[in-house]
Amino acid sequence: MNNQQFFSKLGLVTVLAAGLICGLNYIPSIYIAQSLSWSTLFFFVVLSVFIYIVGPIVARQQNKNNYTAVIFFVMFVKMCLSIVLVGVYTKSNEPSNNYFLIPFFAIYLIYTIFEVHLMTRLGKHA
Repeated sequence: MNNQQFFSKLGLVTVLAAGLICGLNYIPSIYIAQSLSWSTLFFFVVLSVFIYIVGPIVARQQNKNNYTAVIFFVMFVKMCLSIVLVGVYTKSNEPSNNYFLIPFFAIYLIYTIFEVHLMTRLGKHA
């Protein structure tokens, strides 16, 4: 996957996620938490770019188990940082309901699918 393909796919996924955020913001109980939604979107875009940069380097190594280990490490870090992101939002804003989690998990799912696709392609072509 070259840079143009990656950034066009990342752009498409990001537009999809941003459209979802904008659509969900018409619901008042979710609109209140839009700062979390946009922060989540930014976090996953940065993480995807990081994976795109680091993935081919690790995939070209002799030991292919290193690439699998990096994939698991990235997923673990993503989960931990996601928990921290939601925890910080919850502590600082004290939301009255849990509807703020709907856009968060939707964005998480969208970017997880994208990252699995990305890592699979990077692993095959390295």
